[in-house]
Parts: sequence; C-alpha cells; structure tokens
Amino acid sequence: WFEEGEVDTDAEMVRDQFHGPWKKYHRNGKRQWEGRYVHGFRVEIWRKWYENEQLEFEGRFVRDKEEGPWKRWHPNGQLMAEGKYSKSKMQGHWVGWHDNGRKEYEGDYDSGNRTGTWARFWPDGQKAEEGAFLVDERQGPWRVWHEDGTLNAELSGNYDKGDRLGPIE
Repeated sequence: WFEEGEVDTDAEMVRDQFHGPWKKYHRNGKRQWEGRYVHGFRVEIWRKWYENEQLEFEGRFVRDKEEGPWKRWHPNGQLMAEGKYSKSKMQGHWVGWHDNGRKEYEGDYDSGNRTGTWARFWPDGQKAEEGAFLVDERQGPWRVWHEDGTLNAELSGNYDKGDRLGPIE
C-alpha cells in the first residue's frame, strides 16, 4: 500500500514466494506492471506501463529469464526496440527506433553480444555509422558520419578487437 492508502502491489504469496497473478501500480493508481509468478519465478507474458498509461515493454519470462520476442516503446507510443531474448540475453536480429519513428539501429546479437553487420542512424534518418562487430567489439572497416552527413575521419577506419588501426584503405 502507498501512504495515501492506494494499492501498491496486488499479489499472492505461497511459502514466502510470489505465486499467481502479480500487479503493481503507479502512485496515480494506474497499472505499472502486470505478470505472473510461479513459485517465485516470473513466467509467461509480462508488461510494464509508463505513468501516462503507454505500454513500456512486453515480453515473456521462463523461470525468471527473458525468453522469446520482446518489444519496448517510447513514452509517446512509438516502438523503441524489437528483438528476441534467449536465457535473458539478446539473441538474433534487433531493430531500434528513435521516438520520431525513424530507425535508430539494426543488427544481430549472439548471447548478448553484438555480432556481424550493424548500422546506426541519426534521428533525421541519415546513417551515423556502419561496420561489423565480433563479440561486441568493432572489427574490420567502420564508417562513421557526423550529423551533417560528412564522414568522421577520426572515428572511421579499420578496427581490430575494438581498436582503431588506421584509416580505411
């Protein structure tokens, strides 16, 4: 309960563990979290909302670990990110968007590490950078652009295990 007497959390306990439907509320009385516990573990679909009642995220848990498709939204309702989890680690293809609806990034994860070709974009839609990751570190040629679209020669270059070796040849 909140000090004002409003419900904070609606849940059941079995043997000192959450079990069954679980709901948590913002101070304004609107829902904040909704999900299900089984013997203390989050399971099935969970959702979280901003105070403005806009959905913040939705995804599935298996024994307290994120699993399968997940989505996140900006407070204005625009989709923020979409991808999959495996055992609480980002896995496979992920795409993110700025709050104006334009793509922010796109690439793949392997066990929570960025891998393969990635691209990131400025809020106006222009490309900000592109290159490849190997175990979450820049690898090979990378091109980075300033927000005005000009090449950033200081950051563009050939990379090995995250270290810039020199300019792209």
